[in-house]
Amino acid sequence: MAEFSMNPRKLILFTSSFPHGKGEAFLEAELPYLSFSFDEIIICCPPSKEAKREIPANCRIIYIPAVWAINAMVMMKAVFNPVTIKEITFARSKLGWKNWLRAIKVIIKDMHDAMCFNSALLKELEGLTLSSTLCYTYWADYKTLALAKLRKKGLIQAFVTRFHRWDLYNETHDIPYLPFRSVIAEEAGRLFFISSHGKDYFNKTYHSPNQELLSVARLGTNSREKRHQNKKVNELTIVSVSAIIARKRVNLIYDAVSDFRDGLRWFHFGDGPEREQIFSNSNLKSNPHISFMGAVNNVELHEWYSQNPVDLFINVSSSEGVPVSIMEAFSYGIPVIATAVDGNPEIVEDGYNGFLLSANPCKEDVIQCIQRFMAMDGAEKHRLAENARNTWNEKYNAEVNFSRFAKELLEISRLNS
Repeated sequence: MAEFSMNPRKLILFTSSFPHGKGEAFLEAELPYLSFSFDEIIICCPPSKEAKREIPANCRIIYIPAVWAINAMVMMKAVFNPVTIKEITFARSKLGWKNWLRAIKVIIKDMHDAMCFNSALLKELEGLTLSSTLCYTYWADYKTLALAKLRKKGLIQAFVTRFHRWDLYNETHDIPYLPFRSVIAEEAGRLFFISSHGKDYFNKTYHSPNQELLSVARLGTNSREKRHQNKKVNELTIVSVSAIIARKRVNLIYDAVSDFRDGLRWFHFGDGPEREQIFSNSNLKSNPHISFMGAVNNVELHEWYSQNPVDLFINVSSSEGVPVSIMEAFSYGIPVIATAVDGNPEIVEDGYNGFLLSANPCKEDVIQCIQRFMAMDGAEKHRLAENARNTWNEKYNAEVNFSRFAKELLEISRLNS
């Protein structure tokens, strides 16, 4: 069992993997600001064999599993829990019969996992004064439901959560339903959204009665030096950074840039199950202007950015929250091509700091967008670059956004202690 010192300003941060592995890289920028505001931060994450990233001195880790084997006794309690039954009834009003029957399994499993998680969490936190401790889930999942149950029982004083993309938009899931959102909203001290679009979506979907509980807290990235300027004349350099999965539609970028045989270089950072299909050896040999850079950590990516001139960044995802990769491109003054989905139009303004494609562009749409940039003169391209940098500084500057967010969490902690 973990031992904790008594301290009036504590925060428990629940993550999916951080600080292990390469995921949740955006938390690396946020955590220093949280550690400055709180005396002690307890990071609750699953056990991992992956390398642990550096964390501030006043942070410590407790490990609780992320995957729970079915416990028959807990499952029975989950099935007959009044909150579960109410959620199943609510889901019926939102879904057709087929999806509703499938959703019932998800609802019951979420409640089961929340119960298992709470048992493990309370055991680990025995001896910690939870009345003066704020809990913060970085994603709104079953762990957030677990905290809502603890709050309902008076076992914790307050919790907050962030909503991003997959934990918010029902339509992005095979079963278009995410359970217990109303339950979470009833008990949370605050619900934070990384975009105004996300906040409006939640309010429209669940008709939140207390608007003051819904807040936009944008993510942010650190300031970067302007990119290296030496480059070949008349050569356009395009970069994309994403997992290679169906939602990211990296194949669409490949098809579009393959039409440009001269004067264009495309670098892709990231890996995934569709890599062999897109970046096969034969494809790369036939397209020497395309470079597959593979999965890299955040430090390696920024080292590359600092040493290589980039003209355009491109993201053609079918669904996004507000991509950190676009924020990072803007921090270097790189204009962006992006699809007009979810939170993207909040960061990319067509003709101002980049170009917006339709939500479902075809290859020709992407080609025309690239050609639109290529046809601009030097002054127009410089204006786009300056506006990209200004957008980052005004809306996605980590120092500004995370300092403000940390102060808000501290205030919530004080009001509920």
